[in-house]
Amino acid sequence: MKGVLETGARGISNRKGFYRYSARDAAKWEQAWVEFTYDIRKLFGSV
Repeated sequence: MKGVLETGARGISNRKGFYRYSARDAAKWEQAWVEFTYDIRKLFGSV
């Protein structure tokens, strides 16, 4: 993990990491993450 981070990998934010993402796939994952976090907040009454 440390080696991956040292190479500048940041996952979907820069499309590098354990997996390579196309710009389109990265955008889909980002949107899915946003929706997930809002769903979790709703469950706990934070929104």
